[in-house]
Amino acid sequence: MPRRAPRRSVLWLLLCAAASAWALEVPLKYVRHSDEEGPRQGGGFQELVLTTSPPGSDYKLPAVSGPRYFALASLGGEKRCFLFTAKKAGAAPYSRIFFDADGNHDFTDNPPIDESPPPEEFAPGGFAPIDITVGAGGAAVPYSFRVFLYKDWRDTDEPATKDAPPFGAFLESNCAYTGTLKLDGKEYTLTLRDGNANGLFSDKLGPAPATGDWSDIPRPDLLCLDDGTDRTGSVPLCDLLLLGDKLFRVTPDVAAGKLTLDFVTAGLAGVALPAGLERLTLRPAAEGVSVSMLAPAAAVKLPPGTYRFMQYDLTRKDAEGDTWQLHAVATPDSPPIVVGSQGPAAVSFGEPFTAGVVVETVKVRPRRFFGLLAGAERNIVRVNLNLQGAAKEQVVVIAHTAGQSTKFALDRSGFRPKEPGYRIASAADETLVTGALSYG
Repeated sequence: MPRRAPRRSVLWLLLCAAASAWALEVPLKYVRHSDEEGPRQGGGFQELVLTTSPPGSDYKLPAVSGPRYFALASLGGEKRCFLFTAKKAGAAPYSRIFFDADGNHDFTDNPPIDESPPPEEFAPGGFAPIDITVGAGGAAVPYSFRVFLYKDWRDTDEPATKDAPPFGAFLESNCAYTGTLKLDGKEYTLTLRDGNANGLFSDKLGPAPATGDWSDIPRPDLLCLDDGTDRTGSVPLCDLLLLGDKLFRVTPDVAAGKLTLDFVTAGLAGVALPAGLERLTLRPAAEGVSVSMLAPAAAVKLPPGTYRFMQYDLTRKDAEGDTWQLHAVATPDSPPIVVGSQGPAAVSFGEPFTAGVVVETVKVRPRRFFGLLAGAERNIVRVNLNLQGAAKEQVVVIAHTAGQSTKFALDRSGFRPKEPGYRIASAADETLVTGALSYG
């Protein structure tokens, strides 16, 4: 079987190329989030790893007024280096940035960028947007990003952290590409977002992690389609996009200023989806393609293969007719979804939902004030209420989205169920403490 999987994948891609009866090309326009006409923020971030030494001995360094911290970022497929330091003697060691924008390893030919306004004691700091050109698709294209800082508490008693930088830093994309998609009499505002702040706008969702650790996976870019209803929205950029009952192969090309959607019809198998499904993201279990679905029909067609779902949105109506939306994510225990050519496959998740309580004890070390520990180490008990679906998926959002007749109690925002109460009792059923959970 492992030897045949790559052949099936290549064969399916060839069939898709031959079966694209027609294609849609969406012209893309570059926009910055910080501009007045720009779309709202919605891109991703890139965490920076700080060091006290430059990444190479050939870097030409400027004269500085404080300690120096370096970080490499991946931008447009190339590495660019940042130098964080103080803008004057006694200032915070993250109040000035030197950025090697052209990648020539010379910080002295780029003017410093000072933080503005200075951060408050516990507030994250930031800098004005930085505009550069990056190589994407073999051509130079504009790119804008912002640098954000946050205070990083160091434990000076721990050898591994006592010499660590006193702050952390990350990049956040400050730009996107927008266009208009017209399909079946509808008009969609299309936005291509940089989901990992690396300037490429072409990173697609890859295979499911073999280790089952879903937290450490490459972040894809994001595709947002908005037709003014709740049934559209942002999804990971995938190999395929299923919109309603139509399947497209997705090819972004920001260097050419377009996104191409090739209609795919051949080599597909039927799949039955749960009712009320608004969004669904599938990734291949190994070889194969990833699929994002928006407002899918109840019965759709997909390439045969083994998938693992990543996330979904479901809508349900309560007895009074109010609308609720559930957002759930898969866990390592969620079973695979097999789409074969023998007959229609059925995707099963959602109901029945099962509530469970997870209790854990955690040791908490006190913070330091003026170098001294403010109190002793404490043991705290965390009580978490988890809601799990039929495919062992974890429900992370329950939102009341429409209607005013529901009989379910709502929290102060009016968009979520009221926080449930709890009671902790002794073995003799004596009440020890009561309270209410809070949303985390």
